[in-house]
Amino acid sequence: MILKTLVEFFRSESGAISIDFLMLTGLVVSFGISVAVLVGAGINPMMASMDLLGTPVEDFNAKFVSVDEQR
Repeated sequence: MILKTLVEFFRSESGAISIDFLMLTGLVVSFGISVAVLVGAGINPMMASMDLLGTPVEDFNAKFVSVDEQR
């Protein structure tokens, strides 16, 4: 049902349908830009705080034990 309506919508050549298509496309594009701006604004402070996680640790002396060595 919805697919049939969409196919008819895209095949229609009347002026009102093309205006609707432009409005819907503009809405989708503006929504995508808004989401990208909001997510980008939230990621920048988080990435700045994660900068400390990238510093190397000098005193890392872990011994990895295999299954055979535990017996």
